[in-house]
Amino acid sequence: MKENLLEGMEAEKEEKTIDEVEEEEYTKSQEEPETPEKPEGLDDSLWDDEKKSIKQDDLLNAYKKEQEKALGLRRKLSEKGETKPPKDIKEYVLDESLNEILPEDGEVTNLIKEKALEAGLTKDKFGDFMSKLMPALNEKGVISQNKELSEEEAKAEYEQYKEQELAKLGKDGTQIMQSLVNWGDSLINKGILSKDELPVYENMATDAASMAVLMKIRSLTGESGIPVKTTVTDGLPSRAEIDNMIASEAYQNGDAKVHKQVKEYFEATT
Repeated sequence: MKENLLEGMEAEKEEKTIDEVEEEEYTKSQEEPETPEKPEGLDDSLWDDEKKSIKQDDLLNAYKKEQEKALGLRRKLSEKGETKPPKDIKEYVLDESLNEILPEDGEVTNLIKEKALEAGLTKDKFGDFMSKLMPALNEKGVISQNKELSEEEAKAEYEQYKEQELAKLGKDGTQIMQSLVNWGDSLINKGILSKDELPVYENMATDAASMAVLMKIRSLTGESGIPVKTTVTDGLPSRAEIDNMIASEAYQNGDAKVHKQVKEYFEATT
């Protein structure tokens, strides 16, 4: 049996000419119009997906905004790039965060600004330097924050100081202070001091040492005295307390602690 040797084979197609290819492409383009696509990199807000076109007005507005940003940035860079110091120290401005540490118009602040101007620092360099220097000095304890105390805080601080000074006068500290107040009043009644002079007298009693001196002066006028420490060294007892210690049974029996207190007193006061 003879088989079909041509089965499965196709006739060779003749090669098309250039004109034929171009004609086919043109015909195809007319039959199926190409759909516009969003340009690569274009923001979605500038593309109308329904109309398949760029939003011309939005694109123009976006361009204007970017142009304004560029001009603003150029202006800032120009200002930042100043190479000359200001003409006056008032042009130096501290960051607001430093106001608690260094008041803007304080005497020390103005002195620093004067020295910065002498050194030829620009406004930017001054601001950058101070923003780094002041917090560092504050952290190291070189400076303290200029924080104004409230009325309650100031009163509490005064009372604490008052107690410390009265303690230096011994157990009669409060009575000594009251005696000085009474004496000042009596000096007015006797015509020795005027009412206008009383504040001067009162301002003399600023601490334990000054009150001890005033009590000695008071005793010279014939006023009855109150035992006052001959010294007001922190931690030391009064002379009257020392005399009582020496006369005590503990001291007579050789109590080492009592003997030490007596010894330390005389070493500190002689």
